[in-house]
Amino acid sequence: MCLLEENIRINRLEGQITVIQDYFEEIFHMLNSAKTSEGLVSTAFYDLPVCLCPQKIETESFQIPENGFDRAIVPTPYGRDHFLGEISKLVRKEGYIHFYTFKAESQIPELIEDYEKMGLEVELYRRVGNVAPGISRWVLTLLKNGCERRKC
Repeated sequence: MCLLEENIRINRLEGQITVIQDYFEEIFHMLNSAKTSEGLVSTAFYDLPVCLCPQKIETESFQIPENGFDRAIVPTPYGRDHFLGEISKLVRKEGYIHFYTFKAESQIPELIEDYEKMGLEVELYRRVGNVAPGISRWVLTLLKNGCERRKC
């Protein structure tokens, strides 16, 4: 069992939280292939791995809520930050994204500015580990405020 699933069980939140653990490229591919003739993404996807743990692979269907997910936890691999824009489309207005990235500390102010231009307010950020000299893993808690600064 994945630790997140175990935490959900301990807190008796089964049925209230959907855990989808997969590479975003796979999810993104499914989203693009599920578009309707009107260009809208279908709300149902099947055979998607819900949680990929070393001992268990479980698949079941899930639905993207009509207004988007309340929260996304995104432990991004090194160099994969470019998916944040697509992930944010799946999160509802006033929803949260917990986004992990690898950066030098000097890159963080520009990163925060870029996220704000995308309509994401940085509520919190902190270093959560070092991976190389001058490069750390950071987590940013992003609140989707519903509009891009360029368009508001």
